[in-house]
Amino acid sequence: MDARSELASILRGAADAAVDAGLPVLTHEGYADAAIAAGWRPPSKTIVDPAELDNLSEGTAILDALGASRQLHDNRWAGAVSGSLTAEQVPLPATVLHIPG
Repeated sequence: MDARSELASILRGAADAAVDAGLPVLTHEGYADAAIAAGWRPPSKTIVDPAELDNLSEGTAILDALGASRQLHDNRWAGAVSGSLTAEQVPLPATVLHIPG
């Protein structure tokens, strides 16, 4: 099942459950809560330009093109087992794993 079909199925199930329970149709927030409770997450962001790395928040975590996890501290991308890199040195593309906040 593709992502769109999976999300539609989650929302359909939430609506059917609300109707079966005699509840009013869910609000947008109710549908969002149902989707998140069912495990849906938005697609991860992919970074392809070092300038995009420079615009991320302190504490952001990424997975670089070599499979190394890195976290932004003091404008440098620190690796768990490797040194800190500038945005221009990070192997791209990178996948954003976490943005604090």
